[in-house]
Amino acid sequence: MLRDIERVTNTVTGEALLSLIKEDAPVSNESLATRLQHFLQAEEDAHRRQAILAAVSMLNTFTGNHDSPDNITQSKKKVFFLSATKH
Repeated sequence: MLRDIERVTNTVTGEALLSLIKEDAPVSNESLATRLQHFLQAEEDAHRRQAILAAVSMLNTFTGNHDSPDNITQSKKKVFFLSATKH
């Protein structure tokens, strides 16, 4: 069974992804990270904010950017860089 924070992290990631799909927006690591940033800025619940930061951290791990997820609250820069790998 998933821990609660893992469940909420999966939920917010899914919500961000579905919002991109509903808008017929391009779906990429960058667009997902940007959407999560928007979610983070609008979120007031501390538990969900923690889950959003965990989702960003997870994306950073997948893409090779190991900067602290706290940077997204301090900067408007990209959360992570797209890998050079073609899918």
